[in-house]
Amino acid sequence: MQIQRTIQTVNTPQLLVEVPDSFVHRQVEILIITLDDATPQLNNKRRSPPSQLAGRVKELGDVMASVPVEDWVQQS
Repeated sequence: MQIQRTIQTVNTPQLLVEVPDSFVHRQVEILIITLDDATPQLNNKRRSPPSQLAGRVKELGDVMASVPVEDWVQQS
């Protein structure tokens, strides 16, 4: 499978896309996706463990010490 990705600004109802020679005489799938919503929608719902686990889980050691501090910093 070969993939060609291109981002273009559409100024008319028609769009012309040039494809590589290897695509000629082949069936292709064309997806057109708007990029207007470039900011992802974050799900702010906080996850919680299943109630079946309540009182059944034991921490064996310091779970925070196993992860480097830089992994806890949120990337923006």
